[in-house]
Amino acid sequence: MRLTCPHCDAQYEVPDAAIPPAGRDVQCSNCGNTWYQRHPDQPEDEPSAQRQGDAPPPEAPNEPARRRLDPEVAEILREEAEHETRLRISEAQAGLESQPDLGLDAAASPTSGKSDRETPSSRTSTKSKKPHPKHNLLPDLEEISSTLRVSSPVDHGRRAAAPVDAPRRRRFVLGFALTLLLAAIFLLIYLNAGRIAQTVPQAEPALAAYSQTVTGARIWLESIVVAIIAR
Repeated sequence: MRLTCPHCDAQYEVPDAAIPPAGRDVQCSNCGNTWYQRHPDQPEDEPSAQRQGDAPPPEAPNEPARRRLDPEVAEILREEAEHETRLRISEAQAGLESQPDLGLDAAASPTSGKSDRETPSSRTSTKSKKPHPKHNLLPDLEEISSTLRVSSPVDHGRRAAAPVDAPRRRRFVLGFALTLLLAAIFLLIYLNAGRIAQTVPQAEPALAAYSQTVTGARIWLESIVVAIIAR
């Protein structure tokens, strides 16, 4: 029988008895390749593809039946997912509102041409991410001053003393006004003593004594004033 090397195509003539019925391994003396040589009387095996085609197809594994989710459980899971989504959106908006002004307006002026080519959706998102102006982040000076005025201990002292001083001032004003009124009445009586005596003759002695007393007091006061001026 003739053997042909599958690697270098070298051919060898060997007796049939050299190959047993079951076949054997032979080696090429030219290239050293080794292969399994069958006996010429042994039928060749059928192609592996044909053997595979004759084999019965594997049975598909039985898939476990899917359990349907309870509608109440599904509703609870959906509500939790929506709640978590709303929390994330609110946290993101709070973070954007609390960002300080980092001078992005000045840095964005060279890229004005690029912003013109942006889509409306990107412009809307840019406007939503724009931080608030600085004057909204600074404290209100009027509010601080009003707080200081309210919390000042001096103001507390004044407010506490005001209710105490009010009655004293009222008494002082009333006393001063009453004194002026009495002085005006006595002055009118002194100036009109003659007319009053003619109208009420019984009061003439008292009016005369009153007029003399007032005249003496006036002369004494006038002498003191003259002495002070002379000094």
